[in-house]
Amino acid sequence: MVRRHREQGTGGTQTDRKPIIQEEHEALEEPEAVFEDGTQQTPRSNGTPADDDTQENGSAGTGGDMHGEEGNDEEPAAGTSRPPRPSVFVRDVDGFVAGSIVRMKLHNFVTYDDVEFRPGPHLNMILGPNGTGKSSLACALCIGLGHSPSLLGRASELSAFVKHGCPDGFIEIELKGPPGEGNTIVRRLLQSTSRGSTFELNGQHATAKVVAAAVKKLNASCDNLCSFLPQDKVSEFARMTPQQLLKETQNVAGDPHLTEWHQTLIEAGKELAAAQKALQSDRQDRDLLQQKNDKLKHEVEQYKQRVQLQEEIQLYELLVVSKTFQNAKEHYQKLKKEVNKQKALVKQLKERNKPLTDFRDTLRTAQQDYQAKRQKYKKAIQSLGNGLRDLREQSDRLESDADSAESRLKVLKRNEKARQGRIVGLTKEIAALEDKVANPPDFEDLDEIKNERDKYRIPMQDAGASLDRIQFDQRANIDAEAAASSEINRINLELRKLDSVDHQKLEKLRKWDHGCADAVEWLRHNRNQFRMEIFEPPILSVSVPDSRYTDAVESCFGASQFRTFVAQCDEDYRKLNHVINDSSEALGHKGRINVWYKAPEPVTDRPMNPHEMHQVGFDGYALEFVQCPEGMKYYLCTELQMHRTAISLNPNIDLNLATEMVLRADAQGRVRGATYIAGRTIMRASKSQYGQRLAQTSTNVMRQARNLAAGTVDLAAKKQYEDRIAAQRRIQMECEERSQTLNAEEQELRAQCAGYEEHIREIKARFEAAKKVQEDYKKNEIKLGQIRGKLEIELKAPSSEQEAQQIKAKLQNIGVKKIELVHKYKSIVEQLIVESKKSTEVGLMGAQVKANLVAIEALIATHDRKYTDACTALDEAKDACTIAKDEAQVLLDQTSAMFEAAPEPISDRMKEMEQTLEQITLDELHNKLAELKSQLGLNLATNADVIRTFENREREIESLNEKIEKKERAYLRIEKNINTAKAEWLPALQELVDSINEKFSAAFDRIGCAGEVRISENEDYEKWAIDILVKFRDNEKLQLLTAQRQSGGERSLTTILYLMSLTSLARAPFSLVDEINQGMDARAERAVHGELVAVTCTKDSGQYFLITPKLLNSLDYHEKMKILCVNNGEWCGLEEPDAQGNMIPNGGNMMNLINRTVELRTKA
Repeated sequence: MVRRHREQGTGGTQTDRKPIIQEEHEALEEPEAVFEDGTQQTPRSNGTPADDDTQENGSAGTGGDMHGEEGNDEEPAAGTSRPPRPSVFVRDVDGFVAGSIVRMKLHNFVTYDDVEFRPGPHLNMILGPNGTGKSSLACALCIGLGHSPSLLGRASELSAFVKHGCPDGFIEIELKGPPGEGNTIVRRLLQSTSRGSTFELNGQHATAKVVAAAVKKLNASCDNLCSFLPQDKVSEFARMTPQQLLKETQNVAGDPHLTEWHQTLIEAGKELAAAQKALQSDRQDRDLLQQKNDKLKHEVEQYKQRVQLQEEIQLYELLVVSKTFQNAKEHYQKLKKEVNKQKALVKQLKERNKPLTDFRDTLRTAQQDYQAKRQKYKKAIQSLGNGLRDLREQSDRLESDADSAESRLKVLKRNEKARQGRIVGLTKEIAALEDKVANPPDFEDLDEIKNERDKYRIPMQDAGASLDRIQFDQRANIDAEAAASSEINRINLELRKLDSVDHQKLEKLRKWDHGCADAVEWLRHNRNQFRMEIFEPPILSVSVPDSRYTDAVESCFGASQFRTFVAQCDEDYRKLNHVINDSSEALGHKGRINVWYKAPEPVTDRPMNPHEMHQVGFDGYALEFVQCPEGMKYYLCTELQMHRTAISLNPNIDLNLATEMVLRADAQGRVRGATYIAGRTIMRASKSQYGQRLAQTSTNVMRQARNLAAGTVDLAAKKQYEDRIAAQRRIQMECEERSQTLNAEEQELRAQCAGYEEHIREIKARFEAAKKVQEDYKKNEIKLGQIRGKLEIELKAPSSEQEAQQIKAKLQNIGVKKIELVHKYKSIVEQLIVESKKSTEVGLMGAQVKANLVAIEALIATHDRKYTDACTALDEAKDACTIAKDEAQVLLDQTSAMFEAAPEPISDRMKEMEQTLEQITLDELHNKLAELKSQLGLNLATNADVIRTFENREREIESLNEKIEKKERAYLRIEKNINTAKAEWLPALQELVDSINEKFSAAFDRIGCAGEVRISENEDYEKWAIDILVKFRDNEKLQLLTAQRQSGGERSLTTILYLMSLTSLARAPFSLVDEINQGMDARAERAVHGELVAVTCTKDSGQYFLITPKLLNSLDYHEKMKILCVNNGEWCGLEEPDAQGNMIPNGGNMMNLINRTVELRTKA
């Protein structure tokens, strides 16, 4: 029986139609679950977070910045190779890899009230009927990790995922942390009335950006269809363009830099095309400008002559201004001499007034001295005031100390009074205890009470021993009854097997060939040891749906052919022979079985086409009337020629025509002959290999089929089983009678034990009372000694008189210090009066000096008028000099500006003529300037726009040449960077696609189809793609997988095989596919399941989730798998009795439901 562990949320109680999750850890070979209503159930076997951080992209192997002016122009070293890709996953001691799902908890989410489940680190199969909430787990995983609901293809609003009628809900996901670190717990809280949500990270509130960063750090993502394929996105995988498939595959598998390299190539490719286009455009523009300028050369020459005259005019205009500046400079120098003359006069008048000014300076010095003395006295007064404040603070501290000492004296008096009171109390208590100790109470002897108790204890122990013996007999009786029930259940199971056709066939084979039957049972439990499926012998794996053809089909077989195992590869053929026939490894002894294998090759053609068979009267070939695995048909064609054996139920066909047709030569000119059956006659036709090669025929009468006929029940065996059930039921009745006898004996012994216990309780109460009296007396003796010790301590305690004397002395000392402070305070007050008097005297003397200073300054102003007039004349001379200087400065600035603005040739000529400029007058310069302007008037002016156009074009041509040279360097640099990046990307991509193709092709080969994965190249790196080509029928060619060409089942099969091919190469810690097996036939579904188990249950695989509403029987199972059963229905809230018979909710336990239903059917 499969062991199932049920996990459900702890919040709230189970209600009707509440989904629950159950985990199964063992084999899927589970009997059909039959429910009370008669139905049967058979166990059946990647949006971006809103605030995702921008990924930092480096120049992965591109040799520097592709857009900069300067790059690394060094070629990569010859012979270097890309380092091997490191292992993707590091598995912790608990089996999980970082980023995988350790736990998921849901509250009020879609169909769930409260649920929690813990998936395994490898393959997790989530099973359950439609509508129970399997796909809701995929929704919870995507939304819980911070993704948008749009990734699911379902509801677009978060509020739609809150269970109907509930105000809020949450999703909590626990992600495995890196080895040595703790797990990451993400909780997303949803509101039914809000489109938004809030997050918690490890129990703390967090923003969506912080959560996205934490999830991204663990590489746990649901935004790639190659690793996360929910139910509503399955069809989108087939609709993906080959370009999208390449990008999604690079994101989820292979070297982690593939996407970065590819994006670099795409951007660089676009940049290279743009650079080439821009370079070509610049070259065309430059050539066109050069052609236009060649047509304007004559006009430009004429323009240059005019420019030369203009330069001469500009030179002489500059010379005129320069000469004007020289004249202004000479005028300024004359005025400067006049200023110096006036300065000498002012100096002479100033020396006459010197005595008065000296006296004024003396008064100013005296004024400053008085001010300094007054400031000194102010500081002394301030210092004395601070001294008074310090004395007041000392006095306050002495007052505080005196208060504390007086308080301590009062405390000492109270303590002494309390001690005397305690001494009186302890004396009284000692007298009372001495009286109690001197008069002890009366009490019973404890030993006598114990002896009385022992008189009842021994018979009670004997009765208890008898009771234990009876209980032992009862348990043995219960075990015997349970063994009888178990045997009845086992025999009933054997009876059901007896009614099973498959079981009948196996038992019939066992009677015929016991070793072959043992080999079949061993193979059924060890299929995972072989690379491909090994088919059981035809007696078990071949059936004839139409019973009318059973005899004819069985006549094609020989006895050994019925018992032959069929292998599909040489490796499995050799291994089966080794473990069964050549060693005792499988059965414990060497067996003798037939094993067949033959390398695939084309089978011979059929002797007649359908039209010819209908013409003769045949119903069809024998192969058309059998039902068996596809791989078995190759054996039936190769060894039994069933594809060439025609069958007709009508015995009256034209035998001659039939013989003629089967003996016709084939395309190679060979006559193969054939067997055909008419009615119950077997005809074998062939041609002799000798002489005239005449036709030969042989006939046999067809026997009744025994091996392929439907099995019947063995009545004798059934009678034996029924007799054994009757014997076990008799044992059950005997056990019931024995149970009643033992129960009566048990009740009698329990009554005796109750009487003994009552006597023992009474004796125990007397013992406790006597014991308490003794203990109270001993306690009084002990307490008397303790109180005497306390009284002695109180009497020996030291007196507080000495401390009181010390406190009084301290108070006297404080009084002395206070008197000293009063004397110091008086002395400082006297000093303060003296200093204040001196400060007032100095202030009065300073005021007198200030009045004298004002009078002398008025006298100096009266005697200084000549000095003032001289100063006025000096100021006027200075003003005139300044004006002349300013005029000269303006002319100098004008000359400098014209000189700097002049072209270099004019500036050079100006420097040459500066030495002779003093010999030329200003008038001569004006005359020369007028002559040049006349010559300029005779030169016809050329259109300035034409000249500007010519010059602009020349500059544009020069600029274009520089740009072309620069773009040519950039073009070569981009081309080199592309080659460098491609050298990294293409080998890694090719390695990834080759590995995928190898696994993908092998998987298709194992199911009898063909598949290929390859790279589609293009000049535009954005159009590079991965093409998936598949072939599901022999008469087809490999065709590209599209959403229109293949059927839904074929697309689903291709999708899951491609995803499994990615599994061992994936970087994502977990993958999920939802109902990918919908639309597959049984053969494809079984093959896909085997592939999935083999790929996802290895030590290097990540976590995998497969969601499906159905599975076939007897699928492969691996110990690393974990089965999660989702149940839903009104029975989830049913009640069942516990061990004490109380009715409790069963919580929707599916195994309890199945066991109870089977039990009811058995009793019925």
